[in-house]
Amino acid sequence: MENLWFKGILKYKLKLIMRVRILRLKLKRVIFILFYLCFERTQCSWAMMQDINALSGADQTFTIEHRYESFAENFHRSEILAESPLVDETKKQPLDSWRYTRDFKVNAFHSDNHSTSLHDPKPETVFTYSPAVGLSHRRQNVFISMFYNLSYADFVQNQKSSRLNKSQKTELRFNFNRLTVTLNNLFKPDSAFVQGERTELRTTDGKHVITYFNSMQLNALYKVSPKTEFSFLYGDELFYFPNTKNINTNNQSQSTLTQTFSPKLSYRLTPKTKVFADYTFGIVNYFKGGTFGSRENSAHVGVGGKIFSDVGVNLSAGYSYVEYLKSVSPALKGFNFNLGVSKKIFPKVRASLSTTHEIGQNFDSALFESNALNKDFYGLILSWRAAPQITVDAEGTVGLSSRQGLITLTDPDNPTMTFTRPREEDTYRWGLRLRWAPRPFFDLLLAYEYINRNSSFKDFEYDAHQLAGSLNYKF
Repeated sequence: MENLWFKGILKYKLKLIMRVRILRLKLKRVIFILFYLCFERTQCSWAMMQDINALSGADQTFTIEHRYESFAENFHRSEILAESPLVDETKKQPLDSWRYTRDFKVNAFHSDNHSTSLHDPKPETVFTYSPAVGLSHRRQNVFISMFYNLSYADFVQNQKSSRLNKSQKTELRFNFNRLTVTLNNLFKPDSAFVQGERTELRTTDGKHVITYFNSMQLNALYKVSPKTEFSFLYGDELFYFPNTKNINTNNQSQSTLTQTFSPKLSYRLTPKTKVFADYTFGIVNYFKGGTFGSRENSAHVGVGGKIFSDVGVNLSAGYSYVEYLKSVSPALKGFNFNLGVSKKIFPKVRASLSTTHEIGQNFDSALFESNALNKDFYGLILSWRAAPQITVDAEGTVGLSSRQGLITLTDPDNPTMTFTRPREEDTYRWGLRLRWAPRPFFDLLLAYEYINRNSSFKDFEYDAHQLAGSLNYKF
């Protein structure tokens, strides 16, 4: 009996030892994988600049802040990418082959004043889930790619704002001896709120409808000589806002068809510097003959590339003239420019200064007229490559805007007082971003941003603290 009992104990101990060894082996494998991810010295590119608001589930196309900052961030990103040899991804794909790509992105965003209100700030947390798939095919002179993206934005506090968006991108490229023809198309159904509905039929917040946006661009690039290029771009954009069964709304009056024609001539002064001149003619038509159909003519000249061997510059200046087809509103006209200067101030630190000025339009719903909107922007971006896989970005911006004409509003602190003056706003932003990209198929982004807006009217003043995180994985 003692021998049997001893054999049983010995057998149990052996099994326990084997399990411990297996667990140790698995733990070593996990540690090795983490070590491999964290410390393998891959050639990781610098962090891609991304507006923190892009992680909130909002469409940045129609926000003033995005237009202010897009030039600065795109210029800074291009200077960072220029530090490494540029690789045409389409040429890396073998001839007569198909490539299938997949990626999944999860974003988390929190703002302590998502309502952008001075006296009644309302916090909001948004989780966004974005799976995407792509398919591409390359032949000797033809390249085609298709990309489909789903995005679900889950608003925690305001569930009615939660929505599912999707987009489909298609590119078709033909390469000849000196001529390259590219066709790009973006189809994007999106959700929107119907405003001005009768309260006995719907809530005052309105209801969801699906809008349809399709953007098609056809570009032809011809190399006249080794230093001279001529291109012509035709753009066609359709925005359709479906009508609803409500006599108080006529949403189709917001549907537009925009067409643009833009020739461009560029000349390479040096191997790293180009000068260019372009002209744009555009026309906006409304489905129901909207009042603010317009015609635009603009011309620009500029220079881009490297000067003094280590200073990047991008300068574009021009004049635009926008006239309304059926409105008595005066034409919008004026000079506008973009200027960016970038330099490596330390071996691992790049700084970019930028400024823009543009004349836009502002619709006054009370007077039912469109007035000029002057916008000026100043920005500084610093990027520090702390490690091969880690980049830290610091950004500070100032946005100034002024609207033509006078408006009258009551004082929110004292409703018995009214003020009549122009509406002017100053927006100050600063933020930090940390990006960790241990592998080419995996990256993590953490960001913080503070916004402070001052206005000639208290109704438009606010400040907000925003936090965001993003995890992107490519299969």
